[in-house]
Amino acid sequence: MQIDLKFDDRFLESLWSGEKTSTIRGKKKGEPGDTFLVEYGDLIMEFKIVYVWGTKALTDSNTRAISDREGFYCPEDLIEYIAEKGYEHLWIHEFMLVGQRRKGRRDGIVTTTVMKMPEPMIPEQLPEEDTVKLKKCPICDIFPKLMEYPDGYLYRCPEYRRDERWPTKARAAESWNNWVKYWVKYMGEYEDP
Repeated sequence: MQIDLKFDDRFLESLWSGEKTSTIRGKKKGEPGDTFLVEYGDLIMEFKIVYVWGTKALTDSNTRAISDREGFYCPEDLIEYIAEKGYEHLWIHEFMLVGQRRKGRRDGIVTTTVMKMPEPMIPEQLPEEDTVKLKKCPICDIFPKLMEYPDGYLYRCPEYRRDERWPTKARAAESWNNWVKYWVKYMGEYEDP
């Protein structure tokens, strides 16, 4: 069964990172096997409760373990949080992440948490495709074959092999031409066609 569990904004990052694996409440909120959803920015995370247990008060022996699973820095923070909430009987709900997905239009969930996104990076200007003239391979005296891969382009010839990939054909050609210049400078003669 899907239940409704709310979390303070301060716990959302520790839920997402996996530091927080339990939640302490004043009442029992669910049973093992129940699931709940948590929003974090444009993500929707689904968790499943694996164990629920109750206690009247925390002891020195279990306070450290519970504070670590709750995502607090130290046991004193956990004790302060319990006092702030005014819990008399404590119910600890242990859970695990079972899935996450990007929020879609069909979810209809209003996000209350605002994530500060980094400033957008402005990419450097890429050269035009037809501005780079390709040079022949100084080893086999042919124009190399352009191989297309999912992450970019790579020029190949029967003799010369390398693993550099480039996002555009122009960048791949520049890289190839730089290699040709290097080879000519240190290895032999080459006449530009």
